[in-house]
Amino acid sequence: MFWPNDETLRSILRRMTETGKIHKTDLIKLWQQKQFVHHIPGDDYKEFIIQVLVHLDILVLPKRYSGHDETHVDYFLVPCTVKHKMPMFFLDDKSFANRTIALVYHIRQSSIPSALSFKLIGAVSGIWPIKEVNERPLLYHSSAVLCVDSQTEFRIMVEDNRIVVYLTNMSSRSCISPDIAASIQDCLTVTLQAVLKFYLISIGKNHQQVNVSNLFHIEVGEVCCRSPCVISISKAKQTHEWVCNNGNTHFSRDPLLWIFNKTHQECSSNCPGLDESVLTMSPSEQHLSRLAYQLNIQSCRELIINLGIQLNDWEDIEYSYTRMPLIIKIMALNFWKTKNIVGRPNKSFNNLLDALKAVGDTRHLLCKVFREYTHLLDIADVRLQSSTDDVLQGLPKNLGNCAIPLGIELGISVSSIEETMTRHPRDMYNQISDILRKWKTSTCSRKVKPTIYKLMLALERVHTGGLDYLKDIYLGQ
Repeated sequence: MFWPNDETLRSILRRMTETGKIHKTDLIKLWQQKQFVHHIPGDDYKEFIIQVLVHLDILVLPKRYSGHDETHVDYFLVPCTVKHKMPMFFLDDKSFANRTIALVYHIRQSSIPSALSFKLIGAVSGIWPIKEVNERPLLYHSSAVLCVDSQTEFRIMVEDNRIVVYLTNMSSRSCISPDIAASIQDCLTVTLQAVLKFYLISIGKNHQQVNVSNLFHIEVGEVCCRSPCVISISKAKQTHEWVCNNGNTHFSRDPLLWIFNKTHQECSSNCPGLDESVLTMSPSEQHLSRLAYQLNIQSCRELIINLGIQLNDWEDIEYSYTRMPLIIKIMALNFWKTKNIVGRPNKSFNNLLDALKAVGDTRHLLCKVFREYTHLLDIADVRLQSSTDDVLQGLPKNLGNCAIPLGIELGISVSSIEETMTRHPRDMYNQISDILRKWKTSTCSRKVKPTIYKLMLALERVHTGGLDYLKDIYLGQ
């Protein structure tokens, strides 16, 4: 009876067992079969049954536990249908350890509630979507892989009495944004506290006597010999390095990103600057754009000259983008990156650091290009995990002249942006529309979901409006 003959209904059940998700509309369709109509007669009763299934953790809301109103969702996670365990072959990749920081929650309980992993996954998936490969979400039994951006992802796994989180950057762990690491830790910690408190109260504990902070402790570290090598936060703060049981030396700097203070706008007095492994890398177009925002036109001119660009090249760029200082700075820095300069074949963060020192700028500007805005986390919502063409078509009318910085922040290459500018000269709206079209199609091809939340983050950074327009449409704010 449970597996119906109707192929549409069978498809719903098959998809649920493969992905661990079911949409509310599909659940209602299943209950509309004649076998269930007598037992689940009306809409009010269906809603009641759904609430009971949620209370029993048979259905799990992809919900954040931040003290705000419950997230509006049209689907549920279904823990009991997910049987496949996460493949662990990623640990065999020798570069994985060099690109990853680890976070471990040790729970002082004899057993972890079975649905805890899905409540944690549900909480973070309201901000960062579950990664998909070949249109299949990487959702497993007590674990999942989530996508932050095209360069960063994280894994969460519940193992016995501990929760393991791996945050990985495609290039180096030193390239991980401290804001992202701290936001993931904040979200998981708040959720863990809320869920453990709920379970304790449900078994008869007085809510005033429940102190969940005593129920777990957190450790931070790196990956060593295919497992997390971690120490307590207090020890990580007190020591520059430690030697693990495998005889390997680990450094505290990157693991402490998990507890980074996001309110700090400037580097601390003891910040050593970018790690040597990052300084040898070539800055991306996005890094250069973020650097341009921090420079005035005169300081950028001096920097460019110190990087080896001729004065007439700078003047040509100035002439091409008259009265657009931000665009002049962005395009000049990208010109440096692409130009073949005699005696300077490689373009690296080291070159930028040396040039900044030469012009007397010691403000740790390069550290800031790895910072991410987290002001919008409070409105992160599963409704923002999609993007519709009609909204993207209406957005340009609510923006200023921002095709170049917005395109770069969305991951569109400068060469592709220049192609757009050439195709639509002096047509600001069509320029932005074409950039948004390229973003939606190109990110799909790279398996990075083009979400409205990511678009909001880009708009927040380029300061050109449009954010309130999207909030009003998607959140009714």
